[in-house]
Amino acid sequence: MADLIYKIKDLRKLKRLDLSACQLDSLPVQVGLLQHVAVLNLSNNHLTSLPNSIRDMHSLREVVFCQYEEEFRQWPREEKLRAVALVPHGHVILLDCFSGVHGRYRLGKLRVKVTEHKLWQ
Repeated sequence: MADLIYKIKDLRKLKRLDLSACQLDSLPVQVGLLQHVAVLNLSNNHLTSLPNSIRDMHSLREVVFCQYEEEFRQWPREEKLRAVALVPHGHVILLDCFSGVHGRYRLGKLRVKVTEHKLWQ
């Protein structure tokens, strides 16, 4: 994955990166090199945290997970708070893939947006 990031890091028109369903257990620290990506879809993977380097993705506005119990919602509270803090100019979004509840997911004083699955429309 790190090799792929080095190959695509200078693609200025790459605004959305869909890494959903890639069986990822972690993201490489090199993800911070993707300066032009605004939407990072990480849904349907096996992540349990985000690397600190995601903070270096200055254009990043949305980090997307599915609203599955085994995704973002199962992370330890501290990791969820840290993940939200790593995206200071954006949002962590939980996609409602199965017509569940929309709105906001409370995370202490913070809120995580829960939205309908409309990324590929």
